[in-house]
Amino acid sequence: MCRQTGAFFLQKHRRLITVYQLPVSDRTNGDDMGNAPAAPLVAVVNESAETVVMLRMALEDEGLETVGESLVDFGNDPTRLLSYFEEHDPALIVYDVAPPYAESWRAFKRVRDSESIRSRPVLLTTTDQQALADVVGPADAVEVLRKPFELDAFLRIVHSLLER
Repeated sequence: MCRQTGAFFLQKHRRLITVYQLPVSDRTNGDDMGNAPAAPLVAVVNESAETVVMLRMALEDEGLETVGESLVDFGNDPTRLLSYFEEHDPALIVYDVAPPYAESWRAFKRVRDSESIRSRPVLLTTTDQQALADVVGPADAVEVLRKPFELDAFLRIVHSLLER
């Protein structure tokens, strides 16, 4: 899928990106044998399976490794979500805070507060900035891209978070 198609999909669904700053884990230093570093792994969890596929394709076109699942597969169960992230050990998590926003945020907050995930950078997406702001509060937000946003802006944020 080309970037232009992906950007249209995102504009059509009016997704917002909210970025929360958490330190990045160090996955890109290579190994003790002198082999080149592995591409960072990005985990994409979104309410829409189509969005998961589109974002994964865009990230893979950028040379990143990806895993992804529909949020529906986790049912806002923090234990299952945490297990997924621990199993895959992503350098960056892209997570969709979907309706009901409070429930979705609480599930992810429990995951984010765990020792194994706390140090990961997180990029949150949502369709309703105000609902997320009401749940999360303004102090946590580092950057918000207003809708509609371009896929290139999403990719710039991903690269910026992975470089920290």
